[in-house]
Amino acid sequence: MTVSSGHQSHENVGSAEAPVATEGQSTVQEREGEVLQLRSKGVSFAKIATQVGLDRPTDAVNAFHRALLRAPAVERVQLKREEMARLDAWADRIGENSEGEVRDRKLRSIDVLRKMVLAP
Repeated sequence: MTVSSGHQSHENVGSAEAPVATEGQSTVQEREGEVLQLRSKGVSFAKIATQVGLDRPTDAVNAFHRALLRAPAVERVQLKREEMARLDAWADRIGENSEGEVRDRKLRSIDVLRKMVLAP
């Protein structure tokens, strides 16, 4: 089957169910894979955003989540476990080093990230 992307044709030599990735989609998926690898190494979302050319740390969080959802099930379980451990350690550090509203805001952010990681 030949699919026209408007720029050039691509031949789909896989199964009929396999989607044909356009050049732009491939680049996005590669970037998201890079985000996943960097986060697996413990790099902060702010540093990841800067490294891969994203506008905001939130963009890195979203890219991480999309890549996590595409990971094979066994790998995804391990990645989620590792991310939860990182978030737990971050929460512990915040509890030790922050106070009041600042601490509460940071802990709420961690809760949002935990929910994202635990989502199917």
